[in-house]
Amino acid sequence: MQKNLNSDKLLVNFTSVCFLVIYKINFNILPIISPMAILNQKSDICKPLATK
Repeated sequence: MQKNLNSDKLLVNFTSVCFLVIYKINFNILPIISPMAILNQKSDICKPLATK
């Protein structure tokens, strides 16, 4: 039981660290692009997948 809890915590920590790293990289590289532009970019990437 304890082992499972530890592995879950590790997974949560790993995902949160990855998210923070990605967020920091995006924030440093793309400070000019507004959040809306990033959202539009993501929706454009998702559109071809939705049409299939």
